[in-house]
Amino acid sequence: MCRRRGRPPLRFKGILAARHSKGTRDGEIIIELWQRKTPGFVVHLSLNGESDAASRGALEDAMGWLEAQCDRVIGPDSFDDLASLLQYAQRQIRARAALRVLAGQALDAWDRDLSETD
Repeated sequence: MCRRRGRPPLRFKGILAARHSKGTRDGEIIIELWQRKTPGFVVHLSLNGESDAASRGALEDAMGWLEAQCDRVIGPDSFDDLASLLQYAQRQIRARAALRVLAGQALDAWDRDLSETD
């Protein structure tokens, strides 16, 4: 089971194929790739406490979902003042930069390690 922000958890049966994590100034980034017992993959991303996950049939599609997450902004719906908005924006910029580095490493490893099993 993988938690997803604003949606029900993604439930599935599978095994953890790869896990990549990195501590940042604002929290931790975790990327997990699960191989489902039925054909397909689940990608789980936790970015400083905000989680999302997706189920994809092919490794290439799972990799594409992760790449798309690197440009997606996750944030609260409103801010009390301009200072909190600016602080949030700075955290997002740092988190996205760290996510892009970690995602690049994960995608390279998945491509190398898991494509050989196809």
